[in-house]
Amino acid sequence: EIDVGLDSETCNDMPSVTETVRKHPLEENVPRAAETMRFIRVSELIKLGCPIPRCQDLPDKCFGKLRSCDKLIAISHGWRFQMHPDPYGAEIEPMTQLLQVFEERYRESGVELYAFLDYTAIPQRPFLPDQAERTEEENDIF
Repeated sequence: EIDVGLDSETCNDMPSVTETVRKHPLEENVPRAAETMRFIRVSELIKLGCPIPRCQDLPDKCFGKLRSCDKLIAISHGWRFQMHPDPYGAEIEPMTQLLQVFEERYRESGVELYAFLDYTAIPQRPFLPDQAERTEEENDIF
C-alpha cells in the first residue's frame, strides 16, 4: 500500500452555514496564486492523454475553486522540451497511475482532488503551429 501522506479530512466535516467558512490554505496564505493559477481536477487530468493541452486550451469544466477541505497535489518534473513538458507522453502513464491512487483513497470522502501542474495552471506559449500566442493578460499571469 502506498502512503500518500494526506490526512483523512472530508468535506462532510465542513462547518455549518452559521459557522465561519474557511478558505483553502493556499487562498489564505498565497491569495495571488489562488487568484491567478488554475488548478485542474485530478479526475479531468487523468483523462487528458497525450500531449497534455495548454492551460488556455482546456475547457473550464476541467478547473474548479478550491474549498478548505479539498486536496491540492503539486506535480513537478523536468521539461524534456522548451515548448512542452511531455509532448510524447513519457510522463503521462506514471503520473496517471499515481493520481489514480489518490483518487481511490478519496473517492467516498467528498474531498475534491486538484493538481497544480504548471503547464495546466498558467497560460503557455504555443507548441503547435496553429496555436495562438499568449494574450497580454495571459503574459501578465505568466
